[in-house]
Amino acid sequence: GYSTVYPFSVFRKTQGDFRERIRISQFVILPQYRGQGHGSNLLQAIYDDCRTRDCVEITVESPSEGFRNLRDVNDLKLCLERKFLSEDPSKEKIETIGQELSAQINKELRLSRSQVLRCHEINLYRSLNNGSESSAERIRNFRMLVKRRLFTQFEEVLAPLLPDERKRRLAEIFEDVEKEYELVGRKFPTPKRRGL
Repeated sequence: GYSTVYPFSVFRKTQGDFRERIRISQFVILPQYRGQGHGSNLLQAIYDDCRTRDCVEITVESPSEGFRNLRDVNDLKLCLERKFLSEDPSKEKIETIGQELSAQINKELRLSRSQVLRCHEINLYRSLNNGSESSAERIRNFRMLVKRRLFTQFEEVLAPLLPDERKRRLAEIFEDVEKEYELVGRKFPTPKRRGL
């Protein structure tokens, strides 16, 4: 496989210096080598190189669905291994991840804020529908959390729509995201339900 990676200079106002932002532009694993872990290994090699270069963050230019899933699995795995996110998210409140923790993850793993939020949401998604009494409330809170983020992300497209159309379109976007989270979540063990 191969990948094309571009560095961009970023001025950080708070530190008053320039640093690199790395953008993955192309990422190809030939069909006969897919499903053997080569994509994860190549992505990890890019991440390792970026950390040695002391870049600010790693972004991806127009990722395909397959690459987005690969990245989500790898990034969530890193967040869980480094204990940034809980292995048992059923104990966590359904709320957005704090700026401080997000900055810590960015500093160590070079993940952008939007990718940190995706990993956090996927991790929370794993705890839903586990048969607990509070699952209906957790599902509702989760839907609201993700929809708020999606509305902010797609505000330019959604804001001009009439309220009913906006609600319908946001629900469609949420369903697509939920399918992606389901695919990624299957790669991780579901937290076991605790006995009473």
